[in-house]
Amino acid sequence: MYNDNSDRRFWSLDRIFTPRLADRGGGIPIGLALFVAVSVASSVANAQEPADYVFKNGAVYTVESDQPWADAVAVKDGRIVYVGTVARLADFIGQDTKVIDMAGGMLMPGFVDAHVHSQTLTTLLDADLTDRGYATPAQLVERLRAYVDGHPDEKIIRGTGWSLETFGPTGPTKSMLDQLVSDRPVVLDSMDSHYMWVNSKALELADITGATPDPLPGKSWFQRMPGSREPSGFVAEGAAMQMIRQRLIAKGYELGGRALVRKGYERGLPMLAAAGVTTVFDAGMQDTVLADDVLHGLETQGRLPIRVFGSVFYKDLEGVNDDRDPIGLFKSLSAKYHSDYLGLRMIKILVDGSENNYTAYMLEPYSDRPGTRGSPLVSAEELKRFVAEADAAGIDVHMHVVGDAAARIALDAIENAALKNGPRDRRHTLTHVMFIHPDDIGRFTKLGAIWQASPGWTWMNPRMIEDERILGKERFAERTAIAQTAIDRGVIMNFSSDFSSLSPGYPYKPLDQMQIGLTRQPKDQPDFRVMPNERERLHMGDLIRGYTINGAYMLRMETKIGSIKVGKQADLIVLDRNLFNISIYDVHKVSVKFTMMDGKVTYVAK
Repeated sequence: MYNDNSDRRFWSLDRIFTPRLADRGGGIPIGLALFVAVSVASSVANAQEPADYVFKNGAVYTVESDQPWADAVAVKDGRIVYVGTVARLADFIGQDTKVIDMAGGMLMPGFVDAHVHSQTLTTLLDADLTDRGYATPAQLVERLRAYVDGHPDEKIIRGTGWSLETFGPTGPTKSMLDQLVSDRPVVLDSMDSHYMWVNSKALELADITGATPDPLPGKSWFQRMPGSREPSGFVAEGAAMQMIRQRLIAKGYELGGRALVRKGYERGLPMLAAAGVTTVFDAGMQDTVLADDVLHGLETQGRLPIRVFGSVFYKDLEGVNDDRDPIGLFKSLSAKYHSDYLGLRMIKILVDGSENNYTAYMLEPYSDRPGTRGSPLVSAEELKRFVAEADAAGIDVHMHVVGDAAARIALDAIENAALKNGPRDRRHTLTHVMFIHPDDIGRFTKLGAIWQASPGWTWMNPRMIEDERILGKERFAERTAIAQTAIDRGVIMNFSSDFSSLSPGYPYKPLDQMQIGLTRQPKDQPDFRVMPNERERLHMGDLIRGYTINGAYMLRMETKIGSIKVGKQADLIVLDRNLFNISIYDVHKVSVKFTMMDGKVTYVAK
């Protein structure tokens, strides 16, 4: 136990850490414990000075193949200096050492969330409309009414969390919002950040009229009222959404900006630390330059509790007449921000859109629209050209692919880069990969490509039910979320929440994501229909690797974080139970009791 009065870089820790366990039966199985005690040689740094922290009385899962389990760890100056048995731990305990009694819990590496949208932490300041597709339109409007009534002085009403499945493919309408608010703009982002719902005032202020052309017809558009060109209030995909956002910002409405972004980070990053997250990869900041500057300010003040590595977009979100140089921007920002806490890692490319509005690029037509299979947001030839150019510059790319055809042309682009540029340590990533043809799985291992997935999507929520309908049951079962097959075939797989909100209804916590991945069911409904292809239920060991060392690998940080090994930076979490000793239906009930990043305590459970 300890009482930490020494580290004030983050926030006050004013209590003794004494985990209260509902179930103290967790720990290493008896046979494995004996193996650890007898057979595993302890790993220790050369200089055995007193440690800053030691951890004991629990299972230590290292994610290191040559020493997967231990029962004690010591940390000094932000680094792991000992991994092994309790027998040697006394050598590291001095007068000022904090001894963490895990009380039968489990120590593991901190979670690496390998695909998030950190600027959306500002949604914690907005109306919460999270519905997971189950709320009715009327219920959403009433939820918004409560927020509006409680914020009479807000110049703009912002919100997030609604789902397209609540309304159908043509989306919600401005009239639903106008009845609540007619004198202030209302801007509501969807749960997946692919759509926007606005009222008439927002359209008026943004000068979006019947004469306004869609920025990317068929790919990003302003939905029109039936039989006319009048905007309905439903806005689809990034280019059209960004047009409204930027025009409102230009008129003084707070939809971004330093103060708002900083407030979002200050509120949201500690919530991620409380969930055991020590590193995130931001796969698309609305304003990378601004976000990095705000994060750098927090870093220099010692107030950054999580490592944040970012990306720049291949094209501006507006996607129209964009002639900027993404490689040049990446290089300039990388030169400015390059610490172990903050930096640039990839260039983000949106290869296609989303299946629920038929913009995901599929190999065969959608079952309910035989003439439609979507189209890529960037042509196959342009994708090859740019990926090869980035690859030649030593820059990894992070490609959004939802449809199976999008996955294929993304792999084609990586293959072309390898042939053109020759061998190198390339770590290009395909993210989401919701649908993929089985023939393409083996190409990942051949090319060294990384597959990034979000386990929290893999249950029969309203969106998946609709996907089963528009793809057909056979294709849906064969090609949807088949990550375990890929892992079994040697694909490097990492995991993420892809959060656009930290609302209670969104599964941003890694343990929630892991349970859904283990069961292919909602986290708290064991009798719920299992998502088709039950053999794709993920395995615990693979989930942990995907949420630790494999995420670190994508970020080129695997020699520093992602596992518990002497010499690595101390990114560690303590759970109240051993994840390997509990039912797969209880994983979401496990509590994070303690989080440490780089040897600094960032969270202690109350």
